[in-house]
Amino acid sequence: MSPERRPGAEFLVWSCVHGLAVLLIDGPLRGLPDELADPAVHDLIDLIEKGLRPDAK
Repeated sequence: MSPERRPGAEFLVWSCVHGLAVLLIDGPLRGLPDELADPAVHDLIDLIEKGLRPDAK
């Protein structure tokens, strides 16, 4: 990641992961079966990775 894009990136990633965790643990996605929750987690990770790529705008 280029230095000019780096500041604050950890807060964006943390917010995404924390948000999904709260939804799955205490929110409207509580009780979601693993076969649905697991793909949601992987989709979020993929989305975060795409956002952190150097070619992302």
